[in-house]
Amino acid sequence: MPKKNGVKQMFRIVSPLLIYYAVSYMVSQIVILWFTGKQWPKFLSENPDIGNANMDVLMQKTNELIMEATKKAMEYSNEIMVISAVILLPILSIMFFKDCKRRKACSMQNKKEVSWLKYAAVIGAGIVISIALNNIIMLADVASISASYQETADRFYAADLLVQILGVGILVPISEELIYRGLFYDRLKDMWSVKRAAGFTCLVFGLFHGNIVQAVYAIAFSALFIYVYERFGTLKAPILVHIAANLTSLAATYFGMYQWIFQNVFRVGVVTVICAMISVSLLIFIHEESIKCQENAE
Repeated sequence: MPKKNGVKQMFRIVSPLLIYYAVSYMVSQIVILWFTGKQWPKFLSENPDIGNANMDVLMQKTNELIMEATKKAMEYSNEIMVISAVILLPILSIMFFKDCKRRKACSMQNKKEVSWLKYAAVIGAGIVISIALNNIIMLADVASISASYQETADRFYAADLLVQILGVGILVPISEELIYRGLFYDRLKDMWSVKRAAGFTCLVFGLFHGNIVQAVYAIAFSALFIYVYERFGTLKAPILVHIAANLTSLAATYFGMYQWIFQNVFRVGVVTVICAMISVSLLIFIHEESIKCQENAE
């Protein structure tokens, strides 16, 4: 790929993140504005003399109204996430396929033949690793050192189940994989080695999730997403793992699976070890199948 100057190269790398934050901010501000307008008649009825108030009082009352609208909007954070993902998907897809065409023209496209069995293996890995990692994080009691995690979890699980499935289960994983693996990571590789680009992507992906519990979970899974992306040579692989992991967490929480597991310490250990063993077996299978594909291609 042709070399670019440092500033342009760095802007090209971070632009998917900037677009994501710009769209998310725009959607959240529109929702806040909508709630502000909805509460405006009540605000006027409770403050009939607001038109005659001095500037300080007017600013204070307006700020109170906006804070109340913001608090109300936060209750719909999942819905905001879904709307943002719907807006982002076509934009990110265009950017990703443009990059794919450019790499193909520069003989940098990493296309590999992938069997359905490998896709099944990667989905299975996403499921069992999600369970094992959740168990380990709960056992380590990481949540106790993160005040924001419980607030995030409460808002997340308060949403309608269909919104959770559609948003965090499907649309968000697709948009995140386009941003972090399809664009950010791939563009970093134009400048850095695979290991350095992978490490930095994992760190950024963890920080993006905002609290220590989700950061630990995200960093571990980001490494897995990058691994399967490199092994499969297609973004479909990390997207499938991401969807499988998120839907597993949703289903396990909704059906009370983690509560059942943690009723007994022995049960926690057995489930975690079994999931870990299955995970390792599936990853070994994926690794060996990838080597066979490379040998057949040569």
